[in-house]
Amino acid sequence: MERDMPVLTHDFDSIDIRLLIVFRAVVFTGSLSKAARKLNVTPSAVSQSLTKLGKYFNHPLFTRTSTGLEPTDYAMELYNYVNAALDLLQDGVESLSDFDPATSKRRFRIAANHVLDLEMLHPLAKHIEVLNSQLSLSIYGLIEEDSRIIDSLQIDNNDVCLVTSKLAMASIKQELLYSTELIALAREGHPAQNKEIDRDTFVGLRHFRYAPGQIGVFERMQHTKVDDRDVIMDTNNPFNAMMMAQESDGVVVISKWLWEHYGSQFNLAPLNISFELPKIPLYLTYLAKLEESKANRWLRAQIKELVANIR
Repeated sequence: MERDMPVLTHDFDSIDIRLLIVFRAVVFTGSLSKAARKLNVTPSAVSQSLTKLGKYFNHPLFTRTSTGLEPTDYAMELYNYVNAALDLLQDGVESLSDFDPATSKRRFRIAANHVLDLEMLHPLAKHIEVLNSQLSLSIYGLIEEDSRIIDSLQIDNNDVCLVTSKLAMASIKQELLYSTELIALAREGHPAQNKEIDRDTFVGLRHFRYAPGQIGVFERMQHTKVDDRDVIMDTNNPFNAMMMAQESDGVVVISKWLWEHYGSQFNLAPLNISFELPKIPLYLTYLAKLEESKANRWLRAQIKELVANIR
């Protein structure tokens, strides 16, 4: 049975468009706090906006559950209209926007694993500053779980993410920037040094596990969710892992780039392994709806140009 179009109890002309933006954010996130984060307002302000919007309609919009706010069937019908209208408005404004990197004062937002600060984000900031000193970057750390990556783009409004995870979502676009080679290291004088080590022997050694986003090296190699190494410690910081490895009989796997640029600070040496470690991909990740955005497209071009120059 076809549903009726949502009915207003007041004139449409009197609705504040900001209330519709809040409504869409709450339906999208299912949470007052997440919607507030996305809109950069307080949860209280979101709640007040929903109360105001509710006065315009003759149906309840949300019910509270143990996990957040659940939109009613009526609200979901309304959401379809509101979402289409706001998307159309945003697309129109975006198409008319004349982003000029030479004069813009825009601040771009990038979320990435923190090690990329060293490899490419610092050079990117310098590169952008040379082009226009009024442009700026904000860099945010990112734990690579699919839901957090998606939230980073859809809720935290980051322009792009740099991640090693491949996402299968129509709303997300990804471009492969490069693949990082890995190297296995142990302290000088480690019992496993100076002999060839097969995979089973290597797995049996104790490991300080580091990989971008906590993605296990052997999970990638075996295409499974199982990493059967004997792990002493998990860390998001490769320098911590290398420091611990040089003080013990534990081993660590890190990127060759990191080793070549910072390895001299540690009393470590490569292990002679008889198998090939997988390469870790890095994806330039962004919302599909921003693919033709002039500003986003320009930022992606700068990142790709920088990668071509430094690798």
